[in-house]
Amino acid sequence: MAATSTDKLEAGTVSSYDRKSEIKAFDDSKTGVQGLVENGVTKVPLMFYCENSNLNDGVTSASNSKISIPIIDLTGIHDDPILRDHVVGKVRYACEKWGFFQVINHGIPTHVLDEMIKGTCRFHHQDAKARKEYYTRKVSRKVAYLSYYTLFEDPSADWRDTLAFSLAPHPPEAEEFPAVCRFVIIVILLLLLSALAHLRLISLPLPTNRPNSIDPALKRSGRFDSEIDIGVPDEVGRLEVLRVHTKNMKLSDAVDLERIAKDTHGYVDADLTALCTEAALQCIREKMDVIDLEDESIDAEVLNSMAVSNEHFHTALGTSNPFALRETVVEVPNVSCGRILEALKMSSVSCKRSAILG
Repeated sequence: MAATSTDKLEAGTVSSYDRKSEIKAFDDSKTGVQGLVENGVTKVPLMFYCENSNLNDGVTSASNSKISIPIIDLTGIHDDPILRDHVVGKVRYACEKWGFFQVINHGIPTHVLDEMIKGTCRFHHQDAKARKEYYTRKVSRKVAYLSYYTLFEDPSADWRDTLAFSLAPHPPEAEEFPAVCRFVIIVILLLLLSALAHLRLISLPLPTNRPNSIDPALKRSGRFDSEIDIGVPDEVGRLEVLRVHTKNMKLSDAVDLERIAKDTHGYVDADLTALCTEAALQCIREKMDVIDLEDESIDAEVLNSMAVSNEHFHTALGTSNPFALRETVVEVPNVSCGRILEALKMSSVSCKRSAILG
């Protein structure tokens, strides 16, 4: 909300007004509009006024406006596949053309929505010191408290505070949400994910390394849609994983990833990640005598001389403990029956020769 004034922003004070300094001081306080209220402000600061605004320009009111926010009605999407596809199309259109939409008949109970509002109020009404921890205008932050992102670009500031969450592509961890509203936010997100899952717009993976501990009731139809068993990778799979984890590592020309893949039977992705990390650390340890830890940067000549070698990987193999080998893991070799018979014949011939010579 931007305030308007018909007296040219109280003429007589405008000439000495430094808007940039006021906006910077407001942003540096990291307490938002709520901070102004807490400090006892009795008058709307000039930074919130829009000098050239005229509410009568291009008259647009609720009675004559042809603009309407896209509304997505989720009624019946669970029972009618055709309707569900139609709703999916409306969601895509709204995302592409508007960037937002309103959802109705979503199935989220009213008391949960009310609690969401209360949780948001609890955040804004908590101590300013607690709010400051989340204050930022960086769009890369997963949890952000701010007035709004374009504070320095807009001709007038908006009289509002924002608590924003970035959920894609990597949502925040539970502990990253503010404690005063963490529980209700997670509940709302899970309910929304459940609603969107019925639209088949998203898939919600729930990984576990203890599948036998999952309650059988969760495996019935309508709970978990499918189970995907990702077992211990074979030699080819380990080679692919090693290539991924070493693509940004400087390797010596002699490094043989295929040999390492053969030597890492029973290793899963986490084990191979730890193996590559340990090999890199071994390389760094060898250069510790020429690295000055007090310097902020490492000499380029030292960096260029560092490369992870086969010896580093072999050392790392000696200190690693693959998770899968704590259980019984059998890897079937890619050997044909013909090769087995040939090996048996060679063994038989060798035995005969030994008997004759003996």
